[in-house]
Amino acid sequence: MPAVDQVCRQEVKPHEALKGSRYVPLKNEKNRTEKQNEIFKAIQVSNDQVSAAWRLRESIRTSLEATRTPKPVPASSYGLKA
Repeated sequence: MPAVDQVCRQEVKPHEALKGSRYVPLKNEKNRTEKQNEIFKAIQVSNDQVSAAWRLRESIRTSLEATRTPKPVPASSYGLKA
């Protein structure tokens, strides 16, 4: 997250439209409001650096979640009938 935040800080200075939206790319999609989702979509379309940093963060997050989430073992692997 610090990398996304750093890029957002750098990009806010020259782009007036991004002011007040610094934390929007840092929030998980399920925790954003409708207004924040609209701001986020606008950021993705108009700002390559913030969008690229966010995509990198999301790919790392999903990779980490995949390694932490235990996969269910089917009952048949224990010789049991489902």
